[in-house]
Amino acid sequence: MYLPMRQRLGEIEEAFETARLQPEAARHTAASSLQWEFASPDGKDQLQVDRLDWTDPISLNDATLIKENVQRQVWRIMLGGTAYYVKLYLRYGRWWFLKRFFRGPACLKEWRVAHYAFNKGVNCVRPVAYAISTDPGSFLDCLLVTRGLPQTSSLTEYWQRISENGASKNSPDIRRLEDALAKVLAKAHHAGITHCDLHPGNLLVETSNGQTNVYLVDLHSVKTGRPVCDRIATQNLAQLNQWFRQNATLTQRMSLLKRYLVYHATLRSSNGTAPPQSFRRWVQMLNQAVRHHAHQLLASRDRRVMRTSKYFTKLKLDDHWRGHAFLQSKRSYPSSQASNLEFTPEDWRQALTQPEAMIESLLSQSRPIKHSRSTLVCKGTIQVGPHEVAVVCKRQIRRKRLAAIWDCLRYSRCVRAWKVSFAMLHRSLPVAQPLAVLERRIGPYLADSLLITEEVKPSVNLRVFLTTILPVLEAPRRRLVTRVLMEQLQHLLRQMYRYGFVHRDLKATNILIHGMTVEDCRSVDPATLKLVLVDLDGLRLKRRSSHQDLTRAMARLSISADLSPHITQTDRARFLQDYLTRFGSGDPDWKTLWQQIQTERENRFQDHLAG
Repeated sequence: MYLPMRQRLGEIEEAFETARLQPEAARHTAASSLQWEFASPDGKDQLQVDRLDWTDPISLNDATLIKENVQRQVWRIMLGGTAYYVKLYLRYGRWWFLKRFFRGPACLKEWRVAHYAFNKGVNCVRPVAYAISTDPGSFLDCLLVTRGLPQTSSLTEYWQRISENGASKNSPDIRRLEDALAKVLAKAHHAGITHCDLHPGNLLVETSNGQTNVYLVDLHSVKTGRPVCDRIATQNLAQLNQWFRQNATLTQRMSLLKRYLVYHATLRSSNGTAPPQSFRRWVQMLNQAVRHHAHQLLASRDRRVMRTSKYFTKLKLDDHWRGHAFLQSKRSYPSSQASNLEFTPEDWRQALTQPEAMIESLLSQSRPIKHSRSTLVCKGTIQVGPHEVAVVCKRQIRRKRLAAIWDCLRYSRCVRAWKVSFAMLHRSLPVAQPLAVLERRIGPYLADSLLITEEVKPSVNLRVFLTTILPVLEAPRRRLVTRVLMEQLQHLLRQMYRYGFVHRDLKATNILIHGMTVEDCRSVDPATLKLVLVDLDGLRLKRRSSHQDLTRAMARLSISADLSPHITQTDRARFLQDYLTRFGSGDPDWKTLWQQIQTERENRFQDHLAG
């Protein structure tokens, strides 16, 4: 009855439905193997454990799945007019029993942390009961039941609601939220509580009688007992700041930090300890912690693309083909329809059963986009489960025999492009959505490799725009569209080199303009246009990008701009000025960069054709 979370909710519901059709005795086998512990003597009667099967939440009234992953499920249950949350801890992984042996049941930690926080006066969820499974053949290890907090919503939902109501940055609702959030964090840190997964989904906001309270939830990743020093506190605040940087202003974030320091100093002075450091020092510490946390978070997401999870899966096909496939996206992207779809591993296994036949099918649908000594690029549609997806398939062809030795010791170019594409997406940089990557290795020898990405529709590449579309636009519209695209290109380059991405082949054909075609170029709204990068073989992620890397990319773009006489010297100078003019950059020195670009063009790209 308990299924791994890699399967979709529909399959889980089908399995639960099948289980309910079984005899009553068989259905309650798992429920009878639970050892319960209640927070109060009347907890058994409140939860009706003798009559209800808490191991099968779908069988209960008004059950709603709140969250799921490969290790846990969280359900919301309505019972007697009261909301309860049941968290099911699943036996997942090859070594789960070792974790259970050394750490004990996972529900016990959250149970003890909740009681510890309650005794210290820290707002958190109230546990009602927990149960441990004694059935060795069950997928369920243990469960925890907590009482729902009435009139509460997650910090994300509450913030969105007050923002939609037109609340200003200094509105009473925001000030009360800042005060409540600062208070609960300061009290938690003073009590020795560190929430290692502090994000808005784990903070509940309660509003009643003009007062606002914040509660900590999902306490399985909380550390207790040890005093929280300033360094650990700033690291904890940095996790929450990751969300606030995208949803709150700098003034609001500074106000929250100041309120936190007020409560922090008050609690310390009442305890007789040393006063906290200055506000400027805390800002410096928080800034360093934010950068470190962002680097760790992004690195963790980058590693996830090579593993099996709810978002990705590994593929093992016949004839030595191995690879990875995309299942679903946590967020949708304007240029990708596939980011709104969900796939299963079996869908991809059936779609990629014969990679050679798939390539032949794509070639029969349209002419190859590119066919050179090193690359074959074709496009078409393939059937992936119930979805018909427009794709671009890229096949790498080895030119040098010596490269076969290096390919035995490294990932193929397709896999490297797969990894760097998702690294760009994780940093909110627009690229074509990768769907699958395959390698055919016989031992360590790389025989073949394929990269399948989603085709960006509708779109034209920048070369077509410069040579075909730009000349036919009227002068006012030409200036408007050019300005919009130049602003996006400035932002894209600035973010790329901020994160350390280096592109050695940033030419016009590798930049698509999503939302435009040759036919509707005169009527399209410039505000809907989005730049998207494709063909990322020349893209690398370095720890630190150099100024030479930037100059080389600018020189390649400058050569592509030569394709159109409508891109004037004034446009180029304004592009450099706007790129260099940003907060903290000092006085712009665009003339020096102009000369460096010209030198790079003459030395490196003098034999290259434009575009």
